[in-house]
Amino acid sequence: PPKILGVSDILPDKSNPQLSPNRFLQSQADRTDPVPVYREQVDFSQILGSLVPGYKYPYYLKQGDWYLVGLTDNKSGWVKAGEVSEVE
Repeated sequence: PPKILGVSDILPDKSNPQLSPNRFLQSQADRTDPVPVYREQVDFSQILGSLVPGYKYPYYLKQGDWYLVGLTDNKSGWVKAGEVSEVE
């Protein structure tokens, strides 16, 4: 069965040393609902969690219209570039 994600699973991972400290994302300023985080770079992929509005999340790379974002426990997933903004 799929793992049920708790709040700690979707908050930013501040402990991952592989991430550069100045590469962060957050949901678009006008967005109030969570941004889905997908396993793969397609809309119909499994949703692993979501980005909580107002929080900054570290990201590994941008590939096309997708960002690979870091979640807790060294988990990562993909978010659509149009739903997030790069921040410092």
